[in-house]
Amino acid sequence: MTRTPVLIVGGGPVGLALAGELGWRGIACTLLEQGDGVITTPKMNEVNIRTMEFCRRWGIAEAVHGCPFPPDYPLDVAFVTSLAGYELGRMRRPPRMSEEPESYSPMRLQVCSQMWFDPILQAFARTFPHVVLRYHTRLESFEASATGVAAEVVNVNSGRRERIQADYLVGCDGANSLVRRSLGIELNGKTLGYPVHLERGRTCGSLILRRRCGASWCSMPALA
Repeated sequence: MTRTPVLIVGGGPVGLALAGELGWRGIACTLLEQGDGVITTPKMNEVNIRTMEFCRRWGIAEAVHGCPFPPDYPLDVAFVTSLAGYELGRMRRPPRMSEEPESYSPMRLQVCSQMWFDPILQAFARTFPHVVLRYHTRLESFEASATGVAAEVVNVNSGRRERIQADYLVGCDGANSLVRRSLGIELNGKTLGYPVHLERGRTCGSLILRRRCGASWCSMPALA
C-alpha cells in the first residue's frame, strides 16, 4: 500500500494548481489523472486575474505571459449571422500587448489556452520532489474513515491495481466527478453528455482572421 498526505483526483488546471500550491507550501501530495496529460481539446482559453495572482506568487507569471498567442491580435468578440455573413455588433477588447493591470491588482487577465497553461502548471508542480504526478491512473473507488481515505486505483494501460492510503482526498475531476458522485453530492443542472468543439479549420480560421477578432458568435447557427 502506498501512502500520501493528500491524494488529488484529476489533472486539469484545478488539480495541477492544487498540486503546485501544496508543493510550494512543502506539503507532499500525489495527483492521479487517467489521461496522458496532453491537451488536444482545450476547455479554457483565458487565465483570470485571481489565477494570475497565484501564478505571480509561484513565479510562473512570465511563462504564462509568454505563451504563443499573438500579443498584437485583437480580442474583440464579434456577433455575426454566420462566419461568412453579416456582422451585427462587436464587443471591443484590446490586444494583450496593450492591456494594463487595473488599480485593484498587479496582474491582468491573460489569454493562454489550456494546451499551453497545463504544461506550465505541470512543469511547476514537478519542481517539487514531494509532488508526484501519476498519469494513466484512474480512481476506481474509495472509502473514508476516521483515520483517512483508502483509494483503489488502476493503471489504465497495464490494468495493475493498487491501494493508496491518504489523509485527505480532493476531487478535481470535473463535472462527471466520481468523487462527487460517490459522496452523494448532486450536480445542479445537467451536463450535455457529449463534447462541444469550437472548430477552427483552414476555412473557418481564415474567416475569423479576416474579421480580426478573438471570437465570433453566430446568431443563426443553421446558416453558419
